[in-house]
Amino acid sequence: MLRIGFDAKRLLNNFTGFGNYSRTLIADLVTHHPEHDYLLFTPDITDTVETQRLFESPSIKVVSPPRHRKFFWRSFGMRIDLNRYPINLFHGLTHEIPNAVTSLKIPKIVTICDVVYKHFPHSYPASIRGKKDRAISMACAHADGIIAISESTKQDLINFFSIDPDRISVIYPSCDERFRKTYSRKSIDSVKNRYNLPETYTLYVGSVTERKNLLVACQALRRIPEKNRSPLVVVGKNSGYSEIVVSYIAKHHLEQWVTFAQVTSNDDLPLVYQGAELFVYPSLYEGFGIPVLEALCCGVPVVTSSVSSLPEVAGA
Repeated sequence: MLRIGFDAKRLLNNFTGFGNYSRTLIADLVTHHPEHDYLLFTPDITDTVETQRLFESPSIKVVSPPRHRKFFWRSFGMRIDLNRYPINLFHGLTHEIPNAVTSLKIPKIVTICDVVYKHFPHSYPASIRGKKDRAISMACAHADGIIAISESTKQDLINFFSIDPDRISVIYPSCDERFRKTYSRKSIDSVKNRYNLPETYTLYVGSVTERKNLLVACQALRRIPEKNRSPLVVVGKNSGYSEIVVSYIAKHHLEQWVTFAQVTSNDDLPLVYQGAELFVYPSLYEGFGIPVLEALCCGVPVVTSSVSSLPEVAGA
C-alpha cells in the first residue's frame, strides 16, 4: 500500500480545466486502486457537489491548515503536515511542486497541462508570464518524473524549457465517467427544456476567450444558408472576448441562431452534449482539449482544429 500526496489547491478550488483534470484523476485512482491512501494537501477548500463526491471515499484524506497557518503554508508550513502524514510519493498536479515539498527526500512527480502563455503572451501580463516560467522550471527541476498530458505539451516543454525528452512521460487525461453513460431521450429533452435549448443544435463547450476562437464558429454559421443552419449553443464562461463575439452576432443579425446557455449542473452537461447534432471546437491551442474527449465519449460528431494537441485527442 502506498500513501500518495497531491498538491490539491486547484483540485478543490478550480472548476474548469485544471480542476476537472485533477478530480477525474483522483476519482479514477480511487476506483481502480482503492488499496492506496490519497492525501490532498490544500490551503483552502471550496465546498461543492463536485468536491463532496471525493470526500465520500475512505481512501481520501484532505489535509488543510487552520486559518491562522494558511499564510505561506505552501511555502513553509506544509512541511509540518507532511511530517504528520508521511507519504511515499508527492504529485504536483498542475504545473507546481510547492516550495515546502521541494527539499523533502521523497519521490516527486509533476503534471504539466499546457504552456498556453508561451503561445499567447499578449494575453498574460509580463509578471504572470515570469511567475509561470519560474513555477514550471522549478517544478521540473525538482521532479523525479514529469508528466505531459499530450505529445504536443511534451514538445512545448522540450522547445521552451530545454527539458530532456527522456524525463517526460505522456499520459493522456480521461474525463468524468458521467460522459460515458447513455441517457434516455426523455432525460435529454428534460434538460433541453430546463435550459431553453433548441430542438436541434450544434454545441460549443469551453471558455469564451480569444484562444478558443468561438468567433470563427459564428462566422461559419453566417455563411451557411438559413435553410441549412443548425442553431449554435455556447456553454462556457464569458470574458472580455465575449463582447467581440456578441457584437459580431448583433451586427450580422444572428441572435436567433446563437444561444448562450448557463448550464448550472455538471450532471446536466453530458445530456446537453448528447442532445447535440454536432460539437465544434475551433481552438487555436490546447494542452489537451478535454471537451473534445467529452463529446466523443458522448457519441457526438466533432469538428475541431488541426493544431497543437487536438489531432491527438480527436484521433486524427
